[in-house]
Amino acid sequence: MIFVKNRLVFGLISKVIKTVFKAIYKFLGFFNLHITMLVGILGAILYFTGVLTSSPAILLTFYILLIISVVIAIITSIRKLLGLGKKVEKKKGMQIVSTENAQEDNKNQSLDLHGESTEETVKPQETNKIIRKFFAKSNPNVLVYEYIDRFVLYLKTDGGYKYIRTDRK
Repeated sequence: MIFVKNRLVFGLISKVIKTVFKAIYKFLGFFNLHITMLVGILGAILYFTGVLTSSPAILLTFYILLIISVVIAIITSIRKLLGLGKKVEKKKGMQIVSTENAQEDNKNQSLDLHGESTEETVKPQETNKIIRKFFAKSNPNVLVYEYIDRFVLYLKTDGGYKYIRTDRK
């Protein structure tokens, strides 16, 4: 019976420790204090080994690094709080790197293997209207055409674009 209580107590303690570390990590991430924390740990190591107090040049370098890391953390935190900075549009695990105007592509144009666009003689249908074109975040060489009902992926090669696959929404 004592083993069950010990497992319960140690399990509870481990969950509390994990929760505390997750909260600390989120706090550090929100205010961008990772680098400042690393500089502080480096300073503590240098202090306890006696290197920090033995040379004024090392002490000055440490203080300069600490001040720079704090200033960077403050600036990035203010930008985050005010909502400034780069806005990234995300959709289904992809990041839009660049977008082009899709109006000219709504004439039902397609890519051949050499990368040139050619017009088809088929009448455009509602499902063939390109909403937008963009490159995937995971592989910048993958061009994605987003239609109303599907994504069509092309791989950028030296000779143009090569069809990969079609993903339905």
